[in-house]
Amino acid sequence: EYGGFQLKHRFMEATETSSANSQSVESDSYDDESSSFEYFEFLTENEKKPFFEAFVKNWAKYNVLKKEVRTHFLDKIKKVKETGVKNPFNPEFLRKRTLSVGSSMNEMLNKKKKQVLKSVQTPPFVRAVDKVAFVTGVMFLVSTEYFLLQKPTLMYLYYTALIIPLLIIRFLMYHRSKYHYFMLDFCYFCQLISLAFLFLFSHSIRMFKMTFCLTTGPLAMAVVMWRNSLVFHDIDKITSLFIHLIPPCVMFCYRWHPPNDVLFNSPTESTIEFSEILIAPIIFYVYWQAMYVLKTEVIDHVKLTNDKELMTSTRWMSEIHPHVVYKFIVSKGYKRRPEYILIGFQLGYTFLTLLPLKFIYEIYALHVVYLIAIFSIATWNGANYYFEVFSENYSARLKKLLNEKEDSNALPPNKLYPSLRSAGSFFGFSALFLIGFFVLYYLLLQ
Repeated sequence: EYGGFQLKHRFMEATETSSANSQSVESDSYDDESSSFEYFEFLTENEKKPFFEAFVKNWAKYNVLKKEVRTHFLDKIKKVKETGVKNPFNPEFLRKRTLSVGSSMNEMLNKKKKQVLKSVQTPPFVRAVDKVAFVTGVMFLVSTEYFLLQKPTLMYLYYTALIIPLLIIRFLMYHRSKYHYFMLDFCYFCQLISLAFLFLFSHSIRMFKMTFCLTTGPLAMAVVMWRNSLVFHDIDKITSLFIHLIPPCVMFCYRWHPPNDVLFNSPTESTIEFSEILIAPIIFYVYWQAMYVLKTEVIDHVKLTNDKELMTSTRWMSEIHPHVVYKFIVSKGYKRRPEYILIGFQLGYTFLTLLPLKFIYEIYALHVVYLIAIFSIATWNGANYYFEVFSENYSARLKKLLNEKEDSNALPPNKLYPSLRSAGSFFGFSALFLIGFFVLYYLLLQ
């Protein structure tokens, strides 16, 4: 078949370049199924010579190519035999080959990762990130103002749309720095209570009053106590301010501009008793405190003891950055464990911040002044940060990044994403916490 095809092909080439006599022969009149040698009968003596020369040349090329291919495969087989693997599809051979390829890919990915990490530590990149964060912070302020003043009935949706991604980002960032135990603090418990009220118990006036007390009292006053700042370019500070200030704003909108299906017109709904302010909120606070101690002092006690880099609020306020109140109590000779001091202090702080809520709940003007005062303090703290800290330290921080870059061969010691075991432990405890929360709700507020 190959020879017949070559004869026909070469015959057609020969007829195209033949003399005038051969041009009179119409090549397309021949049947493809007839023998190729039949075409040979139409060639003249002068045409036979170039035809056979072309055919012999191509036949020689074919044989050379055939020999090269055979030699190539013989060399491959020889190399396989030299490696001691008789079969190239041997599982052991494939395993070694796979490991070799995987190692090369890991080296390439690590190299790219080092390049990216090196680039994000440069001053131009840091400045660009800070600029984007500043714009985001300003947009957060403008959007909050819009919903608070123009769409108060939708304020809870705005809060929900932002709080969930912010908490996810914070958990990832805090886990990398080993600060994720901060997310067991009371302010995050208030986020849980707020979301539970908004989407599960929105028609329960008793649940609303309890949520109002915890968010407008201890949560809002934490802006003053912990010096939260309105710093536009710092996503961490903006998130902290959002967590402490927006839930009180949501409760303000729910109290004075409730959705159409929730009205506070009856005397029972438009007023609040001191028993409603103190009993249920204090019980829920004590529940949170008990679960916090269970997690940090019992379940994860060994883990926290062995790893001093894992940061909790107790460790932060007693060892890293002792709070003013903690230092004052210790200076008076109280030498008990830091946990006891902080638990007692937080309980007293919660009780005191709940007391004025009866008047804030019942008087619109006082409620407005209260929130404005909290926001003004956060703004003042932000101004102090910009003019006393930021203006002096920012250039120095950029120079430090420029002069003290990490070794290009080193990778960050902490992972950005939490391990499955760590995340599972954290969220497993959260599930246990939620069960207790719902049991407590049905016992007290249902």
